[in-house]
Amino acid sequence: MKEHFSSKAHRLCVKQEEYHVCDAITKNIDKMNERYIASTCRVFNTVYSLAKRCRPFSDIEDEIELQIRNGVDMGVALHSRKTTVKIIDHIAKDIKNEIFTKIIEQNLKICVIVDEASTISNKPVLIIFLKIEDCDVSPIIFFDLVELEGQGAEQIYGSLLKSLHDGGFDNEYLKNNLIAFCSDGASVMLGRNSGVGTRLKNDYPNVILWHCLNHRLQLILDDSVNDIKQVNHFKIFMDKIYTIFHQSNKNQMQLFTISEMLGQQILKIGRVLGPRWAACSLRSELAVWRAYPALYKYFSSEAKHSGMAARLCNKCILKNLALMIDILQEISLLSNALQARNLPLTKAEQLIKRTIKVFEMLKESKRTYGKKTML
Repeated sequence: MKEHFSSKAHRLCVKQEEYHVCDAITKNIDKMNERYIASTCRVFNTVYSLAKRCRPFSDIEDEIELQIRNGVDMGVALHSRKTTVKIIDHIAKDIKNEIFTKIIEQNLKICVIVDEASTISNKPVLIIFLKIEDCDVSPIIFFDLVELEGQGAEQIYGSLLKSLHDGGFDNEYLKNNLIAFCSDGASVMLGRNSGVGTRLKNDYPNVILWHCLNHRLQLILDDSVNDIKQVNHFKIFMDKIYTIFHQSNKNQMQLFTISEMLGQQILKIGRVLGPRWAACSLRSELAVWRAYPALYKYFSSEAKHSGMAARLCNKCILKNLALMIDILQEISLLSNALQARNLPLTKAEQLIKRTIKVFEMLKESKRTYGKKTML
């Protein structure tokens, strides 16, 4: 026995038993895993920061390189742009599941807000938002972006229901808690016979169909322009100015040179009215107002634009421009106010009535820009 205890084989067995007691291998593996997990968490935090700041995912390599130079252990993997996209998808899916699970658990009422759009590659997509019932505020949450196979009511309705079901909202929950559907006034959305809203109301009777107030405001503006023929002459004149300077860089440079000589700052001149929001038309009108002296000097110096110079000399054009700016300012204020996320219907009604009163006052007295034409 003495020879056995002093033998090399016995000593090796004793050491192995001590290693098993200490569990050194497992502890070393755990330490390595902790280091890898910590570096992975740093990469995830960096990717989340890029998404939060709406930065391009191609910036990930520069961000990680900067942190490595500052002495931070970022590991050796998950540093490419493709991996960043997958990480963002994973984080977004996790956050969405957590939010939607809480909504379902608390049995909150929801409103579906949708709009059609096109991608850069001109593929039709459906943007889906959810307005959630809450005690203090009713937040609007981005729900999904669905690529459509077709732009008919049946395809849009099928894609909408599939997206809601994938998010965890089954038919029973929708029957009890889906209370409203909001979209623009397109016939495919709110058509009386077979629109998406009509199909939704047939399956879920508690749904209230609502036409977007901002879209209504834009349609009212378009209809007013079509009915008032005098506005068409002014619109054609403004579009002519836009065409002259939009299609020729040479004309733009000449205008900028003249504006510098006159000590004026030229803003970009865009289109007015038509299928554009009131705020866009207002910016274009203000750009023409501020560049009025420079525009007149430019058109006067060009023989081919003598007709435009003569029209700028007409006081009626200047008065129409001032009146249009005053009107668009009020419509733009109303449009921006109606876009507030927590705006109640009672407040929206008050804002609309206030705007109507302002337009009635314009018949009797001039506003800010109208008074400037009288100086």
